Amino acid sequence: MPIWRSVLCVILLSAGLPIRAADDQASFTVTTDGHRSTFQIGERIPLELSFIGPAEKRFELTNASYDRSGRMSFEEFEVTPKSGWSDPLATYFGSQGIFMMGGLSSLVVLSPTPYVMHLNLNEWVRFDQPGSYTVVVTTHRVADHFDANPDFSLKSNPFHLEIVPATSAWQTNRLSEIVGKLPKDTAAVADLRYLGTPAAANLMAQHLRDDEPTMLYECAFGLLGLPDSVRPRAVAAMSKLILDPDFPISGWFLITLPVLQVASDKPENQQTERTRLNKVAWQSVLEALPQKKGRARAETVQTLLNSPPGEISQADKDQLGTILQASLTDLPTDKLLWALQQHWDLIESPAVRPALERLAKKSLANPGSNEVDAYTTRQLKSIAFQRWFQLDPAGAREEAIRQIGSAHPSMTADSLALLKNERLPEFESIWAKGLTEATDYQQETMFASLLAHYGTGDAVPIVRQDAESKVGEWACAPQGAALGYLVKFDPAGARSLVERAVQARGSGKTACNHSIFGDIARYSHDPILRQIANQAIDDPDPEVVMNAASYLKAYGDAADEKAISNRYAEWSQKWRGHAGDLEHRDPGSLTGNWQEIGLGQNLAIALIANQGWFATEALIQTTLDQCIDEQICLQLNYLASRARTQPYSISASKQGETEIFEIAQYTANSLELLDAKIAQFPQNARFVIVTHGSPTHEQKELDNEVKALLQKHSMVVTEPHP
Repeated sequence: MPIWRSVLCVILLSAGLPIRAADDQASFTVTTDGHRSTFQIGERIPLELSFIGPAEKRFELTNASYDRSGRMSFEEFEVTPKSGWSDPLATYFGSQGIFMMGGLSSLVVLSPTPYVMHLNLNEWVRFDQPGSYTVVVTTHRVADHFDANPDFSLKSNPFHLEIVPATSAWQTNRLSEIVGKLPKDTAAVADLRYLGTPAAANLMAQHLRDDEPTMLYECAFGLLGLPDSVRPRAVAAMSKLILDPDFPISGWFLITLPVLQVASDKPENQQTERTRLNKVAWQSVLEALPQKKGRARAETVQTLLNSPPGEISQADKDQLGTILQASLTDLPTDKLLWALQQHWDLIESPAVRPALERLAKKSLANPGSNEVDAYTTRQLKSIAFQRWFQLDPAGAREEAIRQIGSAHPSMTADSLALLKNERLPEFESIWAKGLTEATDYQQETMFASLLAHYGTGDAVPIVRQDAESKVGEWACAPQGAALGYLVKFDPAGARSLVERAVQARGSGKTACNHSIFGDIARYSHDPILRQIANQAIDDPDPEVVMNAASYLKAYGDAADEKAISNRYAEWSQKWRGHAGDLEHRDPGSLTGNWQEIGLGQNLAIALIANQGWFATEALIQTTLDQCIDEQICLQLNYLASRARTQPYSISASKQGETEIFEIAQYTANSLELLDAKIAQFPQNARFVIVTHGSPTHEQKELDNEVKALLQKHSMVVTEPHP
């Protein structure tokens, strides 16, 4: 994605109608919906933003329209006079210090047909006093992709608003209308957010809970944007809910309450004050926790664990762990999954084994489904098995084998990390038959992955015959698993099938050649796979090359450097002197040369961050010298800085049985690969082990394994840094 650029021209508009500029320019008009000009204080003011571009389609617009919660700054609002109004979220942003940027959006090519977007002025401007106001909007969401100047924007016509006092009768009736439409009517939820009355604040506080996702976010920001005069009423309502036995305290509740109590108007003081108030709010919820009941208690304890205002004392940890342990069955699926993943240190006990057994034995309607709800349920079943295994290895293993050893498995291989790579020949023929008779790709994936993880190779003839007729036309997941099985047990025979999969393209093919090496690597590795990836570095399809380069980066050998280096040099030569063309888009196209950018990026990273060799300073500098695209160069310079920084940083993370190790600029996908990578560093090199967040018992064990490998290779280890 190119760096965002704003458009060249500024169009001045008046009376709500655009003054048309030259035919090759863009225009931007803002009106209120329905062209209304009079609104009461607390009434939502919806805006209509209309964008027009020339027929040649040179202008693009990002259509992000999500809330301003720190992610969106495309529009600026200039309001005159300067008094009588305020930014409703000034305290929230001022006291936060740092906030995340991001969010989803897409690009739209402007044309003579207006492209219309809708925003609520109230997100940026809260009118506190009646009066006549004039508003001008400046937008940075339009870009001219023929012009690289980043400093231009479009300015709207001025539009005029008459803000009048809100009567008590109107406020009461408006709230009654809103309540009748909640929670499904999104306009009603937005109306509630901006009403700004004590009654509205009380209602929003009651909906500030995770089990009401359509209300949670809007109510949080509605409370955060309240007028100063109403904030004490909101604080009182929220304080009362803390003591309510049936009200679950959410993370957004703990964010909102302290901000409402910040008194200073200076950001540097607001941050300090908010930090102090965060601790007060957290402690008040902790003190009220024993009187919470059922699901409210379970969700509140998890919120306290997920949102600590600092280091939690051991006594508080013990208290929270005991309550969470007793409340597990009251948690909804997603929160229970999080508790078993992130808070196992606090709840590990034989007392939770019955609950784990029930979760592990729960049947799944479609074990291979990738639908969100099914995926979360499968994850929960998987982590329950894993935790059960930690308490009772024999019992958990017996149940796991019972669930997969049939023609109708109730678990996928990827969900059973506890079995690691056991060999289960007694089920191989059953799974092979299931693979050939499967009626959809999810069933195929399940059987093929079971074969690849737990097979012995006895079914190679059956799987090979099935693959012969499907390679290239198969869905990516079952194809990767089946070929992974064949590469593991018959690499020589699998070679031609893998090569066919790489070459498969065009009509009737599934385009899985763009992910084939990664698909197979989930199950097995063999020198033949490296050899085929090495050949694919010269493939004419950039996406095939990207996939091959990524595979060789993770599992490469020193012999692969030449092929990658040659292709990177060829790419660099092709684009040298034409760097601007990499970001150029043909009229009407939104894709540009992203494939070529990705190609150069993957090749360069595969050179300086490869598992197969230690990148010398000469190699790093040569790779940087051949860099073309600005974004690629930024990433390469970041990797180069990690390579040049000593002591080298090294960190480990684990999810289930999947382990990832970051060492300087490299990534190793297993402890074995990390061992090989450490051996490439100069003897007596200095390392610092970096731990992210508060380390769990499992994390400490993993860090100790890393430390042992460093000591094995005579490296110097400094103390871990959090």
